Amino acid sequence: MGYDIAVHNAAQGLRVVMFAPDLPPRNPVPGLTVYRDSRLTPESIKERLHGGMGDGARHHLVVIDRLQLLSTSEDVGTLSSHEQVGDVCTKLKEMAASDSLGCPPFLLMAHTEDVHRRGAPMHLSEMKIAIKLENYVDSLVLLNRTHPDVTSFITKDRSGSV
Repeated sequence: MGYDIAVHNAAQGLRVVMFAPDLPPRNPVPGLTVYRDSRLTPESIKERLHGGMGDGARHHLVVIDRLQLLSTSEDVGTLSSHEQVGDVCTKLKEMAASDSLGCPPFLLMAHTEDVHRRGAPMHLSEMKIAIKLENYVDSLVLLNRTHPDVTSFITKDRSGSV
């Protein structure tokens, strides 16, 4: 889904940068730069973003697909603790607000745990990673695809539920 969002925005003429270590190579899309670095940290993302601005043009959107593939600068591997998620989200939020980067919006994708509800509505409290994220992000959208034709969602914004 992150790739589709990135491609759609690039097709609208926006300059999009995507970080997706496990995304297979695809045909190039004008306006979209994809980095597939195997070890992804907030620091490496910042370096790539600053390095890609050599022509002075700012990034319009930064897509990171998936949160679980990031690591903190001290730890190697996936994010597991609330503190690690908080550390990474805080650093990404600082980058999004950075004047030197032009304050691009960051879209952070994450895979939530599969909760077997058998048709029952999805609740934010059931999603472990979502609970960790909601303390650090400005907006949170959870999509639940129970069937290829059926998608439900929950949204939460810092100003309250949307």
